[in-house]
Amino acid sequence: MNQNKPMGGTELMKDWLITRLEKNKANLLKKTQILLFDEKPKINKKNILWLHDLPNDKRLQHLRDKQTLQKYKKIVFVSHWQQFLFNAYLHLPYGKGVVIQNSIDPISIHDKPKEGKINVCYFSTPHRGLEVLLNAWEILQNNKELRDKIELNIYSSFKIYNRPDREKEVEHLYAKAKKMNNVNYNETITNKQIRQMLKSQHIMAYPSIYEETSCLCLIEAMSSGCLSVIPNFGALPETSANFARMYGYQEDKTIHAEVHANVLKKAIENYWTKDTQTHLRRQVDYFHNFYNWESRITEWEKLIKSI
Repeated sequence: MNQNKPMGGTELMKDWLITRLEKNKANLLKKTQILLFDEKPKINKKNILWLHDLPNDKRLQHLRDKQTLQKYKKIVFVSHWQQFLFNAYLHLPYGKGVVIQNSIDPISIHDKPKEGKINVCYFSTPHRGLEVLLNAWEILQNNKELRDKIELNIYSSFKIYNRPDREKEVEHLYAKAKKMNNVNYNETITNKQIRQMLKSQHIMAYPSIYEETSCLCLIEAMSSGCLSVIPNFGALPETSANFARMYGYQEDKTIHAEVHANVLKKAIENYWTKDTQTHLRRQVDYFHNFYNWESRITEWEKLIKSI
């Protein structure tokens, strides 16, 4: 794959995994195939289905069928929460699956900018929480003591999935962002650019309204030392390992924006305190060790050898 263009998290993860497995001298992929949901099992290979989605996806209902399940030697989930859902909704046996969480190459240790504004970032797709964030930002901009000390940097569009139809649905959000004070709107950028951008960011604001089964954006932000403000929705609590500034999810978007603004305000005000900085050092240490491809690839190799 061409990683010089923007790619979705699932695409990135598979590209990273296959690249690493192909370097293994044991030639593990000779008799094994790792499949995403839209890829067909091969008769002459041992098939592993790697799920990143939710069990209510119409494209995954065939997993209810026992004969379909027999086509796969194992099903890999990206979080324990996700595996629970597939068992609860599709009655997929726990014994058929295994959890191997997502991973990245840790973002190198760096110092955050100490002069100027507190930089807040959002770099997920628009439908996952951008509207709530913009409404929350409006609330913060009404705070005279705070508004000129903060800046929001947005990297978001549907061009990452080549979906012009979806772009039309959110054009009003782009227009709103471009008119707002202390907001810089950018379209989606490459993962390499994201990793570099994160080194200048202090806080990740992600008022997610989407049930993430894992969250690559969050992993990268927290690996880079960003203080992250998120709701306790989907697999975000599991992914963040309790290091994030977390709040109770709100179905009402207006209330959600108010709650997010309040928690984000406190995160901004306390960012440079000794306690927060100590917390962030511990966070970076954890994410560099747990969400690290060096250890995660071993889990994949053991799984493939076991089947």
